[in-house]
Amino acid sequence: MSNPPFLAKPANRWSVFLLVLLAGLALVAMWAGKSMKMKAQAAGPGQFLALKPGEVAKIVFEVTGMPTDHELAGKLLEKQDQTHYTRTSTEVEVIVDAKSSIVMGSRADVRSGAILHVTATVEENHALRAHQLVVLTEYVTVH
Repeated sequence: MSNPPFLAKPANRWSVFLLVLLAGLALVAMWAGKSMKMKAQAAGPGQFLALKPGEVAKIVFEVTGMPTDHELAGKLLEKQDQTHYTRTSTEVEVIVDAKSSIVMGSRADVRSGAILHVTATVEENHALRAHQLVVLTEYVTVH
């Protein structure tokens, strides 16, 4: 008596189908992971200006003023490499509230001249409502 071929049993066909499906899902997950890494980079001037209300923005900017206790004004910076940025002419307004967290620094570090990496939601007036501020002042150079 000989054994039937591998694919003769319906249960084995389902096993192969599930393995192929899982492999496909793994490929999709890897592709999505690469896409998310690319989106994590700070936006340059063109990308920043193209953002629509409700979208999440990641930018690096230099604080040039603090019109109110909850408002920061500044200039968008463009990344050259990991530690070097250049100033742009693009103006940025960031709203900081009680929900905004400050990383790698404290509220005292958020002042005129500070370099901040901000993750925020774009408002209707193109201001940014900060979720997270990362103080980069001591770690980067601006040209």
